Amino acid sequence: MSTRPLTLVELELGRYAFPFTPCMVRGVIPQGRAGVYLLLKDGAPIYVGRSDSCTRNRLIRHPLLGCASHFSWQPCRDAGLAYHMEAFWYHALLDQSLGILNRAHPARPRHTGRTCPFCNEADR
Repeated sequence: MSTRPLTLVELELGRYAFPFTPCMVRGVIPQGRAGVYLLLKDGAPIYVGRSDSCTRNRLIRHPLLGCASHFSWQPCRDAGLAYHMEAFWYHALLDQSLGILNRAHPARPRHTGRTCPFCNEADR
């Protein structure tokens, strides 16, 4: 059995896009983490979404698996933050007229009274 030395590489902080395959999702996203994700096709964003409980499971079963080529994700400490991040990306992508596939505004988390801070022009 041969062993190869482990090499650590320092990366700049930033967002990275990974190939959108179940294997890559399992390797990148820990089980049981709330988060927001962006799906891309040929480098262009096509869908923004979130999971309030397990982003890994959401993406492994996503209807756009096989259509989107890459994903990026941001872990969130709770469902409220995930909702606000999703709403931010949703509005930013709509404002840029990038033609995302989302047809409806992100739904707020269950059992919360949170509203979208980006729908009110005065809050932008």
